[in-house]
Amino acid sequence: MTKRRAQKITSFWKSLLVITTTISAIIGCGTTEVISANSSPAIMATTPPSLEEVLDIGIITFDPNIPENLEESNESLIVPDVRRAESRYIAYHLKNTLEQTGNWGAVRVLPKPANSSHVEIKGEIISSDGEMLKVKIIARDATNKIWISKVFEDRATGLGYENPTEDPFQDLYNDISNELLRARQKIESRDLQTIIEIANLRFAIDLAPEKFSHYLASEPDGNIKITRLPAYSDPMLERVNRVQEIDFLFIDTLDTHFNRFYRETQASYNEWRRTTFSEALRLRELQRESRRRIAAGALMIAGGIAAEGSSSAAAYTGAIGGVTAIRQGLSKRVQATNQELRLRELNEALASEITPYVLDIEGRTIQITGSAEQQFTQWKTLLSKIYADESDLIDN
Repeated sequence: MTKRRAQKITSFWKSLLVITTTISAIIGCGTTEVISANSSPAIMATTPPSLEEVLDIGIITFDPNIPENLEESNESLIVPDVRRAESRYIAYHLKNTLEQTGNWGAVRVLPKPANSSHVEIKGEIISSDGEMLKVKIIARDATNKIWISKVFEDRATGLGYENPTEDPFQDLYNDISNELLRARQKIESRDLQTIIEIANLRFAIDLAPEKFSHYLASEPDGNIKITRLPAYSDPMLERVNRVQEIDFLFIDTLDTHFNRFYRETQASYNEWRRTTFSEALRLRELQRESRRRIAAGALMIAGGIAAEGSSSAAAYTGAIGGVTAIRQGLSKRVQATNQELRLRELNEALASEITPYVLDIEGRTIQITGSAEQQFTQWKTLLSKIYADESDLIDN
């Protein structure tokens, strides 16, 4: 073997090593996830829970998980207005699922946490398009004990859009519902009653901390316990109960808004998901095809390098074929980029249909938009004033 031939072979193996590493990285990006079987349906109550054990649930509108960096948001195909709409839509659909099981008391959607909830559910949208929905759920009771801290995901199928009988991602909501029920079934009857009592006291502390805060204490693990209970006939507690009824009326009115938003958004949102389902599949197929062609082109160029010493024609053919394959792969990437733009257009089309609503609550005009959280905070401040005013009237 001549020295020149040996150098070419060495050069070939070095080139092949670089190309192989590149191919591995390219192919690694295309690894597909294993699709799990469909989940079980939501477990329905056979008999209603007793009044002493029935728990109310507060679902906080989901964290839309919108990147602060605009470039990162664009790369993730996240349109802020759409994500904000989803944060409410998903929360309300979960409420409907839980209500229909008959396993719970009042299930309400809230813009911010409320200490009056027996069980509070917070969610974060990790990813969402017409094909895949992934959310993180944290559920905890009034004692601060965590029931669920888990990521749930579901992949839609074409059949779910062709013959829709339920939400394409209903399996995900059923999973959350069943997980929540299993957590409650592990709790003793007396502990369920304690959860209700602590929730009532936490609401009272929000209204008048100087009068009620000594009834509860935090344990080293962060859980909340009762130190003692107020007398059943305590007039202060009676006033708290009356104010809490007003709070429930407001929250129910707020829930009416979320219900209207859910119904009026449903048609356009479902159409967006149905269209983006096929678009998302097309995008992923173009990305896979792009990676495949670039990888094949790299191998052809490597083959051309290997053939250089024995046949210049073979080397030329391999190199040309490799370059052509890579150019085709890059062309597929351009098509994939066009699909991303198409997805963005669909997202923005939905965003343009989202409109704010105005509610009139006992003479107070409240606009439920992105500032609903601030309005909810103002309402809580107003409740404290209502309690204080009523207390002054009674005391005088």
